[in-house]
Amino acid sequence: MKQSQSHDGSNAQIGAPIPSWKVLIADSQPDQHDAVGRCLASLRHDGRGVECLSAFSAREATALFGQHPDIAVVLMDVGLDGPAAVQRLIEHMDKATATWAGPGLRPRVVLCTRDPDQWPERAAFEATAIDGYVVTAPMATDRLYGAVLSGIRLHASMIAQDSSQKGMARVMVSTAGIFELRSSHHFYFNLLLQINSLFNIVQDSLLFVVGDSAPKDDVARIRAASGRFSALRNQTIAAIEDPRIVSAVREVFQNGRTVQTNEHFAFAIKTRYEVMAVAFIDGALGLSAMERQMIEIFRTKATTAFSNMMLIDELNASQKAAVFALARVAEYKKNLIQGHHKRIERLVSETAREMLQRSFHPEELDEDLVAKVGVASVLADIGMMVVPDQVMHSTRVLDGDSVELIRQHTIVGWEILRDAATMLRGRSILAIAAEVALSHHERMDGSGYPYRLVGDAIPISGRIVSVVDVFDALISDREHREAWTVDAALSWVTEESGRLFDPLVVKAFRTVVARIREAEPDWLATEIASPALAGKITTAKRDLRRMIDRITHLLN
Repeated sequence: MKQSQSHDGSNAQIGAPIPSWKVLIADSQPDQHDAVGRCLASLRHDGRGVECLSAFSAREATALFGQHPDIAVVLMDVGLDGPAAVQRLIEHMDKATATWAGPGLRPRVVLCTRDPDQWPERAAFEATAIDGYVVTAPMATDRLYGAVLSGIRLHASMIAQDSSQKGMARVMVSTAGIFELRSSHHFYFNLLLQINSLFNIVQDSLLFVVGDSAPKDDVARIRAASGRFSALRNQTIAAIEDPRIVSAVREVFQNGRTVQTNEHFAFAIKTRYEVMAVAFIDGALGLSAMERQMIEIFRTKATTAFSNMMLIDELNASQKAAVFALARVAEYKKNLIQGHHKRIERLVSETAREMLQRSFHPEELDEDLVAKVGVASVLADIGMMVVPDQVMHSTRVLDGDSVELIRQHTIVGWEILRDAATMLRGRSILAIAAEVALSHHERMDGSGYPYRLVGDAIPISGRIVSVVDVFDALISDREHREAWTVDAALSWVTEESGRLFDPLVVKAFRTVVARIREAEPDWLATEIASPALAGKITTAKRDLRRMIDRITHLLN
């Protein structure tokens, strides 16, 4: 068995050289191999030449096919081990290609004969699944050339059709997941991941986005990165030192057209919200026309998903702004300094995130709740708006009626937020806030209020907020007492773990507080709103009214 000289063609595509079409010559006569090689030496299709492989028996042909499953055409002499051997080889190739490539992708088989009486053309086509028939005595070079070229074209067409179907499947799979993503961080990361996987590559890649920052500007920021660029996430384009990348990305941002060279590839994904992304993939891709078409299909679907995600971000931002406006009203009502609720939000968010990462209560905690519960927690005491100031700020021991009035703030807050949440679909921030407002004063042993719930009957959101709320109250000054130290407050919360508070929440919370104290020692410092603040409340309320008007305009 031997392999003849390769006749390479020129490369019509950008990138790595494209291999020649392989033609297997199965004939027992060596001179026939040489004659066929000379005949096909000038053949070109799609910029690719021909490489001839030689087999001198059906067994050798079968072995060569096992080594070269990408053979495009088989030229088989009818006298090579008889007609039965021809059909056995065809059946073997059919079975093998169906396993590793797909049905219909076997090489095209052209039967060659020096004596047409040995196996007439009609009989050959009726008896076997051949694709062509050529009489080679004398050598009919033009007819042989045409039969091989026709076979290569048919084989290439079948491959292109199969690749197109598989490519479309990859596009559908790649884009299906990103439609489910609701967070911009996860969307950007997965968008770049799917672009890489679309072409079955692991490349150094970047995703630049313009217009998604608040306030908006025209700076291109790196929102996702892979390979050697991984450390650049959230930096601006100014951090890129390679002028090739900067030039290509800016060109795409300016005119929206795809940029492809033999070194890199960049294309744009636009949205309806004045936000635009540019994906940059470094490395020779050698994209075919079909792959470029796949990119266009992917880009269209990704644009829709991108626009949906931006709409969700805009609605979430509006909802969050409204939540903090209401929370500031509660701050003034309780005479707390501005920023109290942002402290609560951070502690609740980071505690929930810590629990999720450590798989604490996985049946109750998920990514969606973790992303929203911090913001929702700032409305925990919104029901206090109905409590009279003389009760709220009393320094005397409250009587039973006053205590009951204060306890009713949980139900009032729940009713307010529940009614507001009915205007929103799904598990909104306001729906979670309603749950928190009702349950954050419940305690694990059933000693809380309003319904004396016990253990896991208390929603996980309420169990998390209860720990943070009590801790924050202890380290804050009040009219009737001074603030506790952080260590004293932590010790008390820890002592009540299991009785008043969920032990896993307390464990995660202690980790969060320790991490914050190490990184930002002064962050937990608190102040009470002094009497001097009272004179500023009128001005502050006017500013708040203006802010609420702006938020109302945004929501409308």
